[in-house]
Amino acid sequence: MDILIPYFKTGLENNEFCFWVISQPSGVEEAKEALRMAFPDIDAYLEKGQIEITSFSRRHANEGAFDSEKVISEKVIHELVIKLNQALANGFSGIRAAVSTSWLIEGNWDNFVNYEKKINSVIEKYQTITLYPYFLDKSSTADVIDSASSHQFILIKKEGKWERIDNSRWKNITGCKMTGETQQKNWQDMEPRITTENEIRRVCEKTDLELDNNGIPHGVFYTAQDIAGGKKAEEKVLSQNEQHIRSELESILSPAREMVNLELADIIDFRAIQFLMDDFYRFAHITMALVDLKGNVLVSVGWQDICTRFHRAHPETCKHCVESDTKLSAGVLPGEFKLYRCRNNMWDIATPVMLGGQHIGNIFSGQFFFENEPLDYELFRAQARKYGFNEEEYIAALEKVPQLNSEMVNAGMNFLTKLAHMISQLSYSNIKLARSLVERDALVNSLRENEEKYRSVVETANEGIWIIDAEDRTIYVNKKMAEMLGYARHEMIGRSGWDFTDEIDSTVSRLNREKRQQGIDESHEFKFICKDGSPLWTFVNTKSLFDRDGKFAGSMGMLTDITERKRVEEALAFERSQLLSIFDGIDDVVYVADPHTYEVLYANKSMKEKFGGEFVGSFCYREFQQSGSPCDFCTNSIILKEKGKPYHWEYHNNTVDRYFMIMDRIIKWPDGRDVRFEIAKDITERKKAEEALKKAYDNLEEKIEERTVQLEKAYNSLKESEEGLSEAQKIAHIGNWVWDIATDKAYWSEEMYRIFGLDPRKPAPSYNEYLNYIHPDDRDYYCDAIKKAEKGKQFGIDYRIVLHNGEESIVHLRSEFVMDNKNIPVRIKGIVQDITERKKSEEKIQVLANIVESSNDAIGTLSLDGIITSWNKGAEQVYGYSAKEILGKAGSTLTQPFLCEEIKKLTEMVKQGKKIHHHETSRLRKDGKIIHASITLSPVFDSHGKLTAISFISRDISERKRVEEKLRESEEKYRNIVETANEGIFIIDDEAIVTYANRKMTDMIGYPLEEVIGRAIWDFVSEEGEAIIKLNQERRLQGVNESYELKLICKGGSFLWVLVSAKSLFDKDGMFMGSISMLTDITKRKEAEEALANIEIVRKKEIHHRIKNNLQVISSLLDLQADKFNNREDIKDSEVLEAFRESQDRVISMALIHEELYKGGGLDTLNFSSYIQKLAENLFQTYSLGNTDISLNMDLEENIF
Repeated sequence: MDILIPYFKTGLENNEFCFWVISQPSGVEEAKEALRMAFPDIDAYLEKGQIEITSFSRRHANEGAFDSEKVISEKVIHELVIKLNQALANGFSGIRAAVSTSWLIEGNWDNFVNYEKKINSVIEKYQTITLYPYFLDKSSTADVIDSASSHQFILIKKEGKWERIDNSRWKNITGCKMTGETQQKNWQDMEPRITTENEIRRVCEKTDLELDNNGIPHGVFYTAQDIAGGKKAEEKVLSQNEQHIRSELESILSPAREMVNLELADIIDFRAIQFLMDDFYRFAHITMALVDLKGNVLVSVGWQDICTRFHRAHPETCKHCVESDTKLSAGVLPGEFKLYRCRNNMWDIATPVMLGGQHIGNIFSGQFFFENEPLDYELFRAQARKYGFNEEEYIAALEKVPQLNSEMVNAGMNFLTKLAHMISQLSYSNIKLARSLVERDALVNSLRENEEKYRSVVETANEGIWIIDAEDRTIYVNKKMAEMLGYARHEMIGRSGWDFTDEIDSTVSRLNREKRQQGIDESHEFKFICKDGSPLWTFVNTKSLFDRDGKFAGSMGMLTDITERKRVEEALAFERSQLLSIFDGIDDVVYVADPHTYEVLYANKSMKEKFGGEFVGSFCYREFQQSGSPCDFCTNSIILKEKGKPYHWEYHNNTVDRYFMIMDRIIKWPDGRDVRFEIAKDITERKKAEEALKKAYDNLEEKIEERTVQLEKAYNSLKESEEGLSEAQKIAHIGNWVWDIATDKAYWSEEMYRIFGLDPRKPAPSYNEYLNYIHPDDRDYYCDAIKKAEKGKQFGIDYRIVLHNGEESIVHLRSEFVMDNKNIPVRIKGIVQDITERKKSEEKIQVLANIVESSNDAIGTLSLDGIITSWNKGAEQVYGYSAKEILGKAGSTLTQPFLCEEIKKLTEMVKQGKKIHHHETSRLRKDGKIIHASITLSPVFDSHGKLTAISFISRDISERKRVEEKLRESEEKYRNIVETANEGIFIIDDEAIVTYANRKMTDMIGYPLEEVIGRAIWDFVSEEGEAIIKLNQERRLQGVNESYELKLICKGGSFLWVLVSAKSLFDKDGMFMGSISMLTDITKRKEAEEALANIEIVRKKEIHHRIKNNLQVISSLLDLQADKFNNREDIKDSEVLEAFRESQDRVISMALIHEELYKGGGLDTLNFSSYIQKLAENLFQTYSLGNTDISLNMDLEENIF
């Protein structure tokens, strides 16, 4: 802050646009507060827009400014160019910036240095100054030095003071007397040169500045290269490409639909247009700019001082400029330009930039006067006074405004009009192309939806399934595949498989795609990139897909997650390389040999240096002992019997005439066999010292008479021997010691002190003190070993010690008792060797061996002549042979005879250094059973890069093959059943959207399939049926399966009655996915039922009508008969006449009932009120005949019952 605050304060005071990019959004307010404390007026500058503070994560990081192995983002460069032009257009004298680098992480430095160089190449023509703070705790010195090469000078804070260091390369550039040229100028295209034959040639030239010893230029070395031929070839190719592109563009420039509301900044290449305008300005000197409809200046060149320093700097005159750019320039037809006087009284010209008939911006030229036009000084002086400009400077700027003639203006605007047309056409074409891609994606999505009906089969697969089309777009992935990559399925659909790989593997992906197009199906391992950025290793089985015409339609892959296996393999390889590196880094001799065959399997660097040769593949007794047969002192039988326990011994090797202290033990080799592991420490110097001491001691009494002279010589010899012994012990990490049992005092060599981390100037510890250094868990073991040791014999043990700093070490102790003449132990002497690193190496070797042995895959090695040399437990399970049965046999034992040529071919490929990944073939088990196997073959090299063997990894994939075949058969069977079904089938998702309909269903409703898929189910249901569907959808969600009748609406508007049998669909997690329905056409049945119902109604009405008529006839007959009796006096008042009347009343009441049933809508109910009223009136007429004194009055409620 002590640099940045005054840095920005100076820029604001000097009318510079300030741009501060910090690392995190949270720091923006902190930066503003820091500025306020040092600069109280900062808010005014923020309001004015003279300073902008933003965060890197918001501006750049999310836009991919420089991702790993990517070039600089053009969008970032475009934004920078816009900001530079806008600042200059707004009247600022330059730009002052600071960009934080605290967000940088390891691995981004190279890209960031390239980023700075790219930025320098863009802004070199602008008035800019930029500071880049670097934090030494987050970047190495080399990183800062690389980045510093892009800067003019460096500020470094030392002891609280800032020191400036100039970049010497920049000094030489700026100090050069060659008009701004650098000492070395890279090859670049120059202007055409004319040769002596008057031919015009294109050349590339290079200049080097020659300096004397004092750094003063004294000459120039010039080189030119004729590139005319190359340029002609380039121009021919460019011409051909231009014709091709022109034909493609003309094919898409047809009348378009209405364009989306795009802005000019979204569709143009700022840099290309800026370069074009710069070149045009160099020879035409005509001011130009590209301005959008909001008045934003996107690209500009040649702006006059009167505009940048005055008109654009004052708020009101700047408003006039923007109004001139937007309002006064409006209304110009495409291909034409408009000449007008701006609001600040200078001439401007504008021509429109169109996009599909839409006006999106203008190419602007202006800030000039005509040649024959006198300057109105009074007008501009008045403007200066009005807006507070310095009148003298303002008039000086006015006089610099160019005065152009009409021909030059017309010529320039013709060029700009064509440029506007070119921008319009290219932008429009790009958008059309983008739309074509969108339509293509929509078609792919439609095709993918048609495959939904098969998903129920593959969704339960335990492997990822991925289907891509002919253009490498994803059209289907199952749930397992999406889970493996960490994406939702909709995030993968429509994307290229390359989107899920890194740049290296995308090349492999393209090669595999070419094989699929040729119909080559194969299996291979492939790495994808998950959504969280982690790698996903898969074993991919691919199948090419072709349409019925044999045209490539895409491919399908079955992907098995092998990430964990790859991690284990990589860890195994890493551990092995680390272990071998450790072995090569130690001074002790280390080698590994087969205890049965005596073949040397590994020798470290020290071994090769001491014995002088390459031993791997040879025999140990031949290389180390120069013998033709195994050594009689070989310890193989001992260590094989001990089964992993170390065996320590000393040996003098006559071949190299050196003494070695040796540790042998049996370990597991990566191929599973038991091997001899030997570490030998060269103790020759120690032995020499011991022998010299012994010789001096033995000869001491014989030469006692010469002790005076001999003592001096012995002392010197002893001193030299001790120094040699001390040096030898230091190298070998071996210390010697002696403990006097009686006095409990000990003598330690210097190396003993170093091993235990003690001060050699202090006395050696006593026995009890020594026990305190032994690990508590090993003390009893140490004491018991001492007690059990046979007197007078050497013994050795390994145990742990704890140093003063708490660290643990492992040491090897070898000692023996020293007896007096009475055979009583008086001293114990011995050596202690620090074997911590050796123990760690042994543990790592054992871990590697255990990993290989525990693998379920068959892992082994073959010699170069095809003999099986190693065999793990997984191989025993896969092939049925034990290691004892198979080792030493030919690899062809596991194959069928007809595959011999295949084995030879694969073996030859491996011998050439190639790896065979997941080759699928068949193999023969011990029991005679043929299995499907996926085989990986790899070359095995020794430490010198020589091929020594072939490793194989086999996996039994028989079960997977069987499942794949069953799935294919099942899919084909159910596909045929569904498509040939005589009933309609609908599948809808959880939102009632149709995802599948079979051919019978589309035939029933009269819609083509593409008009059915993706629509809601109630689009095909009558209004009353929609409520039924929504209710039933809720029942499906609850898992209720049922059948019901439903009326559908066909495409022509006709109705279709169906019987629906619906079943709920749930995924394996119990989540509701939708439902499947079987629909049977029952329209004819419904029509028959309706016809029968109508016939029954007519029949019943006819019956009522006839009965009513018959009863009325009977009533009339009774009435006639009653009238006849009524005229006879003898029966006028008799019961006979009364019976006739009563019978007639009953008949009338019955007739009225049938009349009401016949007239009414119902066949078994009637309106009782109207029936009673009519019945009473009819009966009254019969009783009132001849009797006028009787009247009938009724008041009945309607619908009384």
